[in-house]
Amino acid sequence: MVHYYKKLLLILLLCVFVLIGGCTNDFTEQKETTQQKGTTQQTIINTDFLDQYCIIAHASGAISGETYLNSLESFIEHYNSGTRIFEIDFSFSSDDELIGVHYWGDLGSEYSSNNRMSLEEFEQTKIRNLYTGITYKNLLNLISTEYQDVYIVLDTKEANYEKFFNKILSDAEEIDIDLLHHFIPQLYNEKMYLDVDEIYNFDYYIYTLYKTTASNNGVYTFLENHRKIVILTVSTERIKSMNIEYIENINNLDRFVFVHTVNSCECMQEYLDIGVTGIYSDTVTEDSYKEYINSHLT
Repeated sequence: MVHYYKKLLLILLLCVFVLIGGCTNDFTEQKETTQQKGTTQQTIINTDFLDQYCIIAHASGAISGETYLNSLESFIEHYNSGTRIFEIDFSFSSDDELIGVHYWGDLGSEYSSNNRMSLEEFEQTKIRNLYTGITYKNLLNLISTEYQDVYIVLDTKEANYEKFFNKILSDAEEIDIDLLHHFIPQLYNEKMYLDVDEIYNFDYYIYTLYKTTASNNGVYTFLENHRKIVILTVSTERIKSMNIEYIENINNLDRFVFVHTVNSCECMQEYLDIGVTGIYSDTVTEDSYKEYINSHLT
């Protein structure tokens, strides 16, 4: 009889363990789903990288005074100087592949947004006869193999941004969809956020103001209601309309204000002193700013 009750007790304990384990798995799955599909308030936003880095390399950074390159050489040079966030301009080639280009004339005087080169032509052409162009697919492969700690700010030059971001998504799916964790769309208006987020639920967004007529109060409200917009980017002109209290209010939303385009550590420090987090720069790198700080502390 004792053995019977011991056996019964073991069976009951086993049943309880199975039930608890099942409930735990269901809760874990439900929690993950809630985080992925829930409201903005439930979304967990990890912005630790913005506590580490305060420079965004503008158009992949400059080399020898040459700006707007979006080149492999400038990307590597600035990476080797400590920069980990890169803004790159992408446009469609004539055969609908994404290539890094800001000014079509840099690829040849015969090219323009109305007369684009093919992907094959782009891969055989040197930017300003010197530098290697970056394609989106090339960048995906670089991140997956060698540069796994970088973040890319996507600056689209295409009016049809829905087509652009659908291509961003489909090309990433061919290699590894998780690579999109490294990409941050740059938005130009409030509608664009809703449209892009419907195509793919990116981890982060940047709201840049140089193409919008939205008021500062309107911008604040939009940020307040959309937590995934982690960076507010303003020009050196627009920042003049924002006092220290406004910038502090943005910071209190756990957002980060960046100013573009700033090309000296002295000017950068002036912005940081009023509460700005960082800058877009052609020339300032993470290492050069650290050197500037160290030289002024001694």
